[in-house]
Amino acid sequence: MDQKPCSARLAEFTSKRNKGQCHWGLKEIYGHVVEFCGDQHASRFLQKKLADANSEEKDQVFREVQPNIEPLSKDIYGNYVIQMLLVHGSQMQKRAIASILKGKMVEWSFNKYACRVVQKALEQILVEQRAELTQELEPNILPLIRDEFGNHVVQQVIQYVPNQHFGFIPRAVRSMVRQLSEERHACRVIQRLLEYAKAEDKEAILAEIHDAVQHLVSNEYGNYVAQHVVRYGKPADREKIISFVLGRLVALSKHKYASNVVEKCIEFGAAEDRVKIAQAFLKHGSDGTNAVPALYKDNFGNYVIQKLLKKFEDGPELDGLIAAVESISDLKKHLDAVRDPERQGNTAAADRVLEAIAKARGGSKKAAKNGHRTTTTPTFRNSRAAQVDTSASPTPVLTMEPNSPQSSNPPSTNASATGESAEEEVEQDKNGRFASGNVAPQVLEEP
Repeated sequence: MDQKPCSARLAEFTSKRNKGQCHWGLKEIYGHVVEFCGDQHASRFLQKKLADANSEEKDQVFREVQPNIEPLSKDIYGNYVIQMLLVHGSQMQKRAIASILKGKMVEWSFNKYACRVVQKALEQILVEQRAELTQELEPNILPLIRDEFGNHVVQQVIQYVPNQHFGFIPRAVRSMVRQLSEERHACRVIQRLLEYAKAEDKEAILAEIHDAVQHLVSNEYGNYVAQHVVRYGKPADREKIISFVLGRLVALSKHKYASNVVEKCIEFGAAEDRVKIAQAFLKHGSDGTNAVPALYKDNFGNYVIQKLLKKFEDGPELDGLIAAVESISDLKKHLDAVRDPERQGNTAAADRVLEAIAKARGGSKKAAKNGHRTTTTPTFRNSRAAQVDTSASPTPVLTMEPNSPQSSNPPSTNASATGESAEEEVEQDKNGRFASGNVAPQVLEEP
């Protein structure tokens, strides 16, 4: 919104707030609601008050806001107030906002702030309104899928609109699944389609994923799609990915992106899959050595070793992994070297694996002492979560509540993509990127 001189009322609010003396209600700002929407702290005040407002107060706020819904939706602070009206307003008010969206869905979906209002509308308005507005996206669906803001709107459509109304989305990605899976924003849409699209559309997408798996697992963004199939896929689809990984296990375990997929195979594969992975690492080559020492020293492979140690409760494979690391002849020399300040980046890798061994051995001994297998898994320092990727501008987050994709809003009636519920926690990989991309802050979060 255009910046205008601050009114005496807003100045008074700011002064009282700064002194901790502001105890106003909504009635104190009647006649100044639009101006308050455009101020950072006044907008936050409005949001909080709307959550507990009575019908009369909401009606007055809406009367003042209604002529300015479009500019407010595109405003850095005003969009939060419109979202709150969609959450707490009456059905008539929600319908009025939806009518303003008509003919503007594409424009607003490409807008950094208005796209959040569109997302919230797709959660809150009536199903028939969602379906009607969704049709406006069809002519521009591919650009929206690839857009840093539009992709979030497309994800909301897939999640909140009955799948008979968004068939144009899976049709648009047909024969392009590999390409889109390797794009930063579009890979998220592919994952949502795997969750909520019709069964025949999921199968078509999965067929393209399996055909391109050798490219996707080692791709910066494609690896997330492969992880998604391993984690939430049907057993047959999961096994196809795991089978591919087993054929190139050591090389993939050392790869910056593919190692994430290997970890998911260990974590979500069957027990026999973990045994196969451990046996492959422990198998001696022609030179008489196995792969464990090299993985232990590797920046990415050490995470794979940690994951194996964490998932094995007891047994010969766990003993073999521990023995393989401890048998490294130059272990002390290696640890001294990696503690050199010039090579400090590798210190944590060595320490993490040694810590994992200590905890795994402790669990194994405890199980033997008690005469049963332990169910306790060790906890590791996760330095990956602290390494935030700042190489690109941040993508705007979804406006669902709370700070997790497991929203308190009514669940979608669509079946899960790959056989199970795929609501994901916010999770970072070793590269600091969010695996899900479906992060959802509180509406009331400081803009």
